[in-house]
Amino acid sequence: MSPHFLRISQVMVFLLALVQGIAGEIMLDLGSDSQRLLVQMLPNLGGKITSVKDGNGREYLSRSPRPYRARNYGLKFAEDTEFDGLDECFPTVSPCVIPSGPFKGVEIPDHGELCQIPWEVTSEMAQHSMEAQGVRLPYLFRRTILLNVIDTSVIFNYRVLNLGDQPIPYIYAFHPLFEGRDNMRLDIPDETPVLVPFSSGDFLGKPGSVMRFGDLKDGAGLPFKDNVFKKNSGRFWKFVAGPLKVGQTALHFKEGDGVALEWDRDVLPYLAVWCTEGGVMNLHHIGLEPTTGPDDDLSVAMNRGTARSLPARAAQTWSIRLRLLGQGEAAPPKPDQDVKVRRRKLSD
Repeated sequence: MSPHFLRISQVMVFLLALVQGIAGEIMLDLGSDSQRLLVQMLPNLGGKITSVKDGNGREYLSRSPRPYRARNYGLKFAEDTEFDGLDECFPTVSPCVIPSGPFKGVEIPDHGELCQIPWEVTSEMAQHSMEAQGVRLPYLFRRTILLNVIDTSVIFNYRVLNLGDQPIPYIYAFHPLFEGRDNMRLDIPDETPVLVPFSSGDFLGKPGSVMRFGDLKDGAGLPFKDNVFKKNSGRFWKFVAGPLKVGQTALHFKEGDGVALEWDRDVLPYLAVWCTEGGVMNLHHIGLEPTTGPDDDLSVAMNRGTARSLPARAAQTWSIRLRLLGQGEAAPPKPDQDVKVRRRKLSD
């Protein structure tokens, strides 16, 4: 897939420039009535995206009962955060100590640095950007968000720059957790190889099992792909699909709506899928996570040769499109339907 596959005509895309308020929530609002997209985020909580809604008010991201609260560097992600919505994981997912190279001995916290530190919002013409600088590694990570009501999509453009004179090893994972519903269908080509790190009761296979996605069973002998979520089952599971031939997947709900992801396969050749059906902290969500490799732990990835390396003073870019399905074809917004930006404090 071309690195420029997400470029869209400026006639079709309406964006914004803004300045972030202190400890506030940013809401990007594009269009009106059914032709609408609403995205909410908290830059001070690791650039977290808390909500993605369509024009009917339908929420697609998960929301846990935990309140949003300040994050401190070194936290444990599942225990110390709300464990919902969309976070960015870089330069690792699992906490680790870098085992070799110029950064040997550097400790990287759970789910990486980005989700643990405040991001700075930048104002630029016709786009919304925010960025964060590494704490223990010398990099600058930027995310730019575009909203498109033509195909009801949120487009994420990324750029990470190595600010130092030594190559930086890294893992990246896009980390959206979607609302879990019964009888969801997951689109991945049947022939795609999948690795199963774990599943409760080993219902997907023993840890480390590798098989075709189409051969996964749901525990009752039925095709897993046709029903990947059973609410309140108490199960939890994860598999990693790849290497992929194409960077795309979709999650279909029985009501007819759903979400689709497209991304730069050359940069993110794997898809991790994580789910809890009430089995972890009584949460119900499913994560579709395009990622750089099959390992969550940067130290393991380095030892296995699956980690990425960002050369000194060099940059890496990629794009991800999150599309809401089942909303029909939306007409272009009128010229006066600009992106509206609202800010409010966390206590509101």
